[in-house]
Amino acid sequence: MSKIESMQRILREEGPQSVITSGFTALGKWWRQGEMWEFNKSEYVRIDGCRIGLDDPIAKGFRDLLTMGLFERPERQAIRRFLNPTFPVIELGGCIGVVACVTNALLQNPQKHVVVEANPDAARILEMNRQRNGCQFSILKAAVGYETEFVDFVVNDANLLGSSSEIENGRKIRVPATRLMDIVVQQGFQRFSLVCDIEGTEVELVQNESALLASNAELIVMEVHEKLRGASKIDSTLFDLQKVGFEIVFRVKDTYVLKNRNFVMRSEMQ
Repeated sequence: MSKIESMQRILREEGPQSVITSGFTALGKWWRQGEMWEFNKSEYVRIDGCRIGLDDPIAKGFRDLLTMGLFERPERQAIRRFLNPTFPVIELGGCIGVVACVTNALLQNPQKHVVVEANPDAARILEMNRQRNGCQFSILKAAVGYETEFVDFVVNDANLLGSSSEIENGRKIRVPATRLMDIVVQQGFQRFSLVCDIEGTEVELVQNESALLASNAELIVMEVHEKLRGASKIDSTLFDLQKVGFEIVFRVKDTYVLKNRNFVMRSEMQ
């Protein structure tokens, strides 16, 4: 079906307002891909000043989310609004690098940014987008895990965003386990901001490392996964963070921003 035929169908079935809305959506997708002046559009999309590739077959699965500007929009919004650019960043769950590239461009010291990604397919695209944007974050190919040296990670080939150690159906791979403490010690970070989207393992992260977060994390941007872990566990995770000194200052859907009140109190005492 041609674009004209699609518009005629929408006009017939949904009315003129839907045609106008569809037209603006199509215009926005065209505007974001490549550069505005290009007739034959380059195979990348512009998001918050960064160029994210569309040429990899896996990335093409996200084409609509990317060209509509919807991909990880709550996280990007939170980071632009709340991130302190003077602090290092530890990012758990880098996916294809949209948030990583946007974040890295904001930092005063872009080399103090570690991105953890367990899925080798996503890590490959993450590396390409790092190079495309001249970013300086380091990539750690591992999964957050406790009590074992390796994590059984399940790749959802039908939906890369749904890959997780918390699901059962998919292609199972074994990846090295890492902990937040491991990264902090290796990098020598005293204070840092945490960006976390690890498909349900945020529950174990907080259970095992809340004390470290309370003493070292100035800010947390976290997507929670109630569908994977259940409402009670997510509520408990957020409560545990509040109990050790974090305050929820922003929320969009499943993305939360929590600021560490311990740092504020220390500053007031000095």
